[in-house]
Amino acid sequence: MNSTKSDIAHGQYLAEIEVSVLNRADSTSDVGLFEVEDTDGNQFVVGGVADRVNSLAVEETYRIEHGLGINPNFNPRETFSNQFKKASSHDCPQCGSELIFKPGVESLPNAVSRALDQQGRKGLHIVVTEESEIHRLSDRDDWRPFRESNRSVRTPQHQYRCTECSLSIPESELGRYLAHGGRAVEDDADEMHILNSQAASTSESLGMATGGAKDIDNFRDNISEGYLPDEDALTTEGLFYDYYFDTGDDRDDKDSLFYPSYSRAVTNHPHTDRTEHYLTVGLNSTISVEDFERRQLNLIAVLDVSGSMGSQFDQYYYDETGQRRSVDSPSSETKIAAATESLAALTTHLEADDQLGVVLYNSQAHVAKPLSLVGETDMDAIRDHIRDVSAGGGTNMSAGLETAIDLLGEHEETDATQVETRIVFLTDMMPNTGATGRNTITATVEEAAARGIHTTFIGMGLDENPDLAESLSKIRGANHYFVHSAAEFKQRLDDEFEYMVTPLVFDLQLELDGDVEIDAIYGSPNAERAAGKIMSVSTLFPSPTTDGETRGGVILLRFDGSPSEAMELVASWEEIGGTIESDRVHISAAAESPEHFETSGIRKAVCLARYTSTLQEWITAVQGGDDWTPMNGQRQGQWERDSEPLRVPDQYREKFQTIQAYIDETADDIDDELGQEVSLLDTLIEHQIPQPEHDLSDQALDRLSDLVELAPTSNGELAKAWGVKTGAEVHAYLTSEFEGYYQRDQNRMLRPTEEATELVQIQS
Repeated sequence: MNSTKSDIAHGQYLAEIEVSVLNRADSTSDVGLFEVEDTDGNQFVVGGVADRVNSLAVEETYRIEHGLGINPNFNPRETFSNQFKKASSHDCPQCGSELIFKPGVESLPNAVSRALDQQGRKGLHIVVTEESEIHRLSDRDDWRPFRESNRSVRTPQHQYRCTECSLSIPESELGRYLAHGGRAVEDDADEMHILNSQAASTSESLGMATGGAKDIDNFRDNISEGYLPDEDALTTEGLFYDYYFDTGDDRDDKDSLFYPSYSRAVTNHPHTDRTEHYLTVGLNSTISVEDFERRQLNLIAVLDVSGSMGSQFDQYYYDETGQRRSVDSPSSETKIAAATESLAALTTHLEADDQLGVVLYNSQAHVAKPLSLVGETDMDAIRDHIRDVSAGGGTNMSAGLETAIDLLGEHEETDATQVETRIVFLTDMMPNTGATGRNTITATVEEAAARGIHTTFIGMGLDENPDLAESLSKIRGANHYFVHSAAEFKQRLDDEFEYMVTPLVFDLQLELDGDVEIDAIYGSPNAERAAGKIMSVSTLFPSPTTDGETRGGVILLRFDGSPSEAMELVASWEEIGGTIESDRVHISAAAESPEHFETSGIRKAVCLARYTSTLQEWITAVQGGDDWTPMNGQRQGQWERDSEPLRVPDQYREKFQTIQAYIDETADDIDDELGQEVSLLDTLIEHQIPQPEHDLSDQALDRLSDLVELAPTSNGELAKAWGVKTGAEVHAYLTSEFEGYYQRDQNRMLRPTEEATELVQIQS
């Protein structure tokens, strides 16, 4: 956000200001003075020691960072008259002596002050000091490098000081000190701390699909790499979007942008043989491919450049003991490399009348590129800048999010039928600084959505946190993609970019009037919104169709029994222009017996839903069975994930074999391809935990377990655990028995190697 002259304060550093140089003013040989104009047309002077400002050129535009405000006629007693009066009317709350007021202003270069005074310059100007940086701005390359440092912009604090005991009181704290005998109130201080930390298809028509997850690639990749995936990495809406469905569309009265269709099924479950009754809600539209055109975009790309993004794409940043893995291995591309290539590829899909901005964040947020028209930007230069970004630091996701929302704030009132205002977040979803609570981050995204600012989350790496992603992507206008690789995501953008940034329907609600209730919902990110007879979905996006089938084009409902009487289905929704539409359909009572499916689409949906439920049952059981926490493990944030090795208990191999045979049979009967699910089940059925070769005795294995549990630990701590007398005995044992199983960190503390940790887990 650009500052202007009105933001300049004497003796205070200004974060940044954009100026155009009008003229060079006459001055002494050792001082340079330039008449400039800010973005609002206000004129003032930028000055400095000659060798600091001689790079400025007339008719060029610059961004000055950390310029120091100066007013040659500054008089502190006039500017801060009230504060001086307050100091004179109070005694020190600690010792009773006299208080004086000390304005928080930075000392100014005398040579520049004299030059301004000699020319009779009045009012506020800027001095370029050693703290300052000057960047020439090209008309078409408005990138701003991310220069993270340990200091913030220096803004000296106004203070009251005691002339005797040297007590210093911040200006805003004086009242509290006076009221509490010289002590700040801790509760108030804590409160202040909290407040301050706060595809186009070639078919003739398009269908629709829900928001939320648009794939289950994180789930598939974890299994492929031998890790136990998170339960939230497997969603039915993500799985459904991998397939095309017959939506049961046989209606002619199509006078709204969206319309539902319905199909029924009665079928026995392959595991329990229980008879189940299902209904699909087909998601159809009246939009043809030829008529579809995405709206103009106001787009802010928010790129996570924190330390975890520097880790390998196919590894976890934290191993199973909670320790950070080394990121020096060149075994695969890093997450930041995949993210920057993905973002660069995304920008190639923007049109001249779109606007693009870029925010980078780690422990702080930085506007790398202000929001501006693509047609007026050197996009090749911007893509080069994006590819040069590196990773490091903490992960203040909320700071990146709030900065993006601020940049888009002036566009929230735009006509939603003409312009889409959207944030695209590229991150591994592991915030660990700033506001990290689920409710806080979710509330921020929800509030932005209510203002017409929608969000797409693009997850990076095997250790992307699907739990947080799942929570955020169910919000109005939101969706979530997982980057399998930069090359694969580029192809996906070629096919789907127009759809992923164009929500068309909001707040779809289906109310059921009959003698059964909704028992479960599949294919919707908002499944938890079901309340007996009501289903609710926050957002629908356009989706490609082929051969009359729509990608991800159904939501599946399972009833709690067999409908014995006719049902009435009442659907209502809001279309992008704000109009509210509704649809009422009468469905006769079910009289069919198993295995009855009105369409191939509902049969495929039921099969995939049962497959998902089986896998989720397995993950929940395996994760719930291992609640081990290392005693001295490295402390992680709420969303930072440890890796867990893949485990398949024997009872689940049998269930997987049953569901695999069911999938094969379904695929044959509907003449469809479900081979990737069969292959995934093969991987799980055949998975065997590798048994590492070792020659350790039972005693050595027990002692190695102590090392893993206590790490980081010392010789003395292990001596107590092992029941030996001295640390020297431990040292001798380590060197003779544990070669390759331990290492010392920079603090000389003992830690197990990955091989040791895996061996202990397998033995336990």
